[in-house]
Amino acid sequence: ALLFKITWLKDGQPVEINRNGRFILSNENSLLIAQIKRTDAGNYTCVASNVAGSYSSEPAELVVHGR
Repeated sequence: ALLFKITWLKDGQPVEINRNGRFILSNENSLLIAQIKRTDAGNYTCVASNVAGSYSSEPAELVVHGR
């Protein structure tokens, strides 16, 4: 059983993690974004939760340059 669960939020909304999609969770629970788009820009927050409660990281702003 997992002792904790990792969730990523973009601008306060859950990111849909999908092995076959663009948003993937690494073995270290980092968020990997494939084929990045301008619409991926925003504030990302990592939330770790377990039976005792949850902890949120400070939001990190992702800025996407280019087309």
